This record gives sequence, structure tokens and C-alpha cells, in this order.
Amino acid sequence: MNRVPKTNLDIKITTTAALFFIFGVEIFSLFPGLYDEIIAEGIGMLIFTTILSVILMIVRSVKPEFARYPYPLVFIPVIILLVYPLIQGVGALTDLIKILLQSGAVLVLFLLFIGHHEQLKRKWLFLVGTMSFLASFIVFWFLENTITANYYIWLWQSLAALGIISTAVEFPKLLKDSLR
Repeated sequence: MNRVPKTNLDIKITTTAALFFIFGVEIFSLFPGLYDEIIAEGIGMLIFTTILSVILMIVRSVKPEFARYPYPLVFIPVIILLVYPLIQGVGALTDLIKILLQSGAVLVLFLLFIGHHEQLKRKWLFLVGTMSFLASFIVFWFLENTITANYYIWLWQSLAALGIISTAVEFPKLLKDSLR
């Protein structure tokens, strides 16, 4: 946690909250109940919106001072939480929203790499993380029926974990360099 600059405390707090939400949904899944599927889906949307807010905070902080958008705009993804209960029962719409959220996050990672690759010390590590997220996205949404169920879950979660670890190593350096 000390690797992220103190001026980016909001990113630390929001990322920590997203991690607690992820652990919470995993712990919650251990205790099946009456409304466990609905609650787990709601927490999942909370995780997506929190991560999108973190991405918007990072994009805002790496922009030059004159080009930054107003800070309240980083919380625009919270609108998804307000609209999501209206479409929660419709499988096609919820899947479409989740696909758009996840593909948007992967696209932003690619754009961050393209825009700031000269500042990255280990470019390959950030690119491996971005490619791991892309592969996890493809496996999760498009290869579910072609891979055995046990391997399917293991594969997409392992790819996502690899993406998290490898991008987490390079993000603090990108944030520190953007403050100069």
C-alpha cells in the first residue's frame, strides 16, 4: 500500500473496498440461503462499479492537470447500481451490461498502456496483465460451453488473478510518474 503516492489515497481506499467486496461475496457464497443468488449478483455489480470508479480515478490522475475532468465524474458508474434493479430479472440485458462493463475495463487498460508505455519500467509486465484480463474476459463470456466446468472456472479466475498481480506491480509507478 505504501507504493501508491499519498495524493492518491482515494484510489487506495476504493481499491481496498473492492477487495473487501470480493472477499465478502466469496464468504457469502459459503452460506447458502434464500436470497443468496440475488444478493451475490448485487454485490457483483457493486464490485464492477467500484472497479470502474477506480479505473476512472487512475485515468484522471495520469492526465495532465489542465485536461482532468471534475472529480465527481469518477463516481458515474454508481448510476449502474441505481438502474440495475430495474433489469435484474432479464438475463440477456444483465449479461449485456456485464459484458460492456468488463470489455470497457479491458479497453481502458489497453489505452493506458498505449498512452503511457514510455513511462513504464517493465512494459511487458503491464502488457501481460492486460492480455491476461482480455483472455479471462474471452474465456468467461465466449468459451463457457467449450471447456469442462471444473477447468472453466479455474482457467478464467487464474487468468484474472494473473492480470491483477501483474498490473498491480506497474500501476503505482505509473501513478508516481504522473505526479511529476
